[in-house]
Amino acid sequence: MARRLYERALLVAAEHESTTRRATPDLHVGLSELDYEAGNLAAAHRHLEIAAALAQGAVTTESRYRWFMARARVASAEDDPQRAVA
Repeated sequence: MARRLYERALLVAAEHESTTRRATPDLHVGLSELDYEAGNLAAAHRHLEIAAALAQGAVTTESRYRWFMARARVASAEDDPQRAVA
């Protein structure tokens, strides 16, 4: 259910790009968190990379910390504690 909501939100965001630019990276972070929980680290990486690319040069949101937390969880799951802390 959560995945469908995120994916639907991304479709709506694509239709209204000029007004949703700040929210789109957060949607990808949310999808990365779902992928992480499902054990799909490759998909989690992809969504984090997309979120980072979309956030470049944009005004950061209050929830930007979620990207860092998701990135750390994925690195930890890949047994890379130094990257997780960084």
